[in-house]
Amino acid sequence: MNESHSERWARIESIFVAALQRDPEQRAAWVRASSGGDGAMEREVLALLEGHDSAGGDAHPDRLLTPGGRTTSGEATGARVGPWAIGELIGRGGMGDVYRAQRADAQYEQQVAIKVMRP
Repeated sequence: MNESHSERWARIESIFVAALQRDPEQRAAWVRASSGGDGAMEREVLALLEGHDSAGGDAHPDRLLTPGGRTTSGEATGARVGPWAIGELIGRGGMGDVYRAQRADAQYEQQVAIKVMRP
């Protein structure tokens, strides 16, 4: 069975979200079992989890940008993504909007660009 790119991404996202509901020390084994022997999928989900955790991840990825979930154009200003506070819109592209963001957890000062993908 050949799955489309969007079907594959939906499976990766589903495994990622479900893995966040498990204790961190159990996640890798659970992802391995849930990936059905697909090593590339397993690596992708584990990389997402690592990035999520290193960014000060939230256990509720559906609330990373707004309390209600997905955003539309321009709505991310003022939201938080992990330790980042999203500032003004600085650009638009075919796949999403780019915002200036700055570290908001007092660990250190840093500015970055964050791209918010359109659904």
